[in-house]
Amino acid sequence: MEGIKSVKEIISVLKKRLLLIIFVSIGTGAISGFFTYYTVAPKYQTSSDLLVAKVGDVEGVGDLDIRTNMDLIDTYVRLIGNPVILNEVIKELNLSMSSGQLSGHINVANQDSTQILTITTTDTDPERAALITNTVANVFLEKLPELMQINNVKILNEATVNSSPISPDIAVNIGIAVALGAIIGIGLVLLIEFLDTTVRTKTDIERINIKVIGTLSNISDKDRLPQSFMDSLKSDRRQLNVTSTKTEF
Repeated sequence: MEGIKSVKEIISVLKKRLLLIIFVSIGTGAISGFFTYYTVAPKYQTSSDLLVAKVGDVEGVGDLDIRTNMDLIDTYVRLIGNPVILNEVIKELNLSMSSGQLSGHINVANQDSTQILTITTTDTDPERAALITNTVANVFLEKLPELMQINNVKILNEATVNSSPISPDIAVNIGIAVALGAIIGIGLVLLIEFLDTTVRTKTDIERINIKVIGTLSNISDKDRLPQSFMDSLKSDRRQLNVTSTKTEF
């Protein structure tokens, strides 16, 4: 056929090749699940919260030239991710990575403009994630008086080992792969149908500008002559052949 020209034809084609679409969808889902489970390392995440006291509440810091308490918190966020802190963490934990690499594992955020800073570490080892988080918090508290001449931060809660990975999500990956496989399967089916030039129906013939002068209907089993009648005709035919042969002699 030369192409698909209506939604009805598209639906008909998809129904005809539904098994192919299902096979492609299941196949991509299975490949995604296998790849995710056996090749993608799970990642774990853990957090520690730090409380930043108001500048005016800390003895001896009332004359500091700091515009607002929020400016101070923003400074702390940048300071925690600075190599001054991270290099000390690497040294204490004997980590085989640079401060830039360690920074990629750590996220420091201020919770909705509050006075709470959250240090979050993501790592392939849940115990190491908790250890890094707590070490970063402790090193920051140790370095803070030296760097800022102020000590208005305390740990609200330490990080604990979280044994539940945050990624990869196998179910989500499989679901996405199945959906993508269905799209690929539909596209493949439509492409096959578009490239198929086989003439099967009256419509296909009319599309190539050939006039149809007649059609033959399908004969079902119920329309066929009984087998006993067909055997009788064959027997009569044999008898006629014998009689015709004798007459010639």
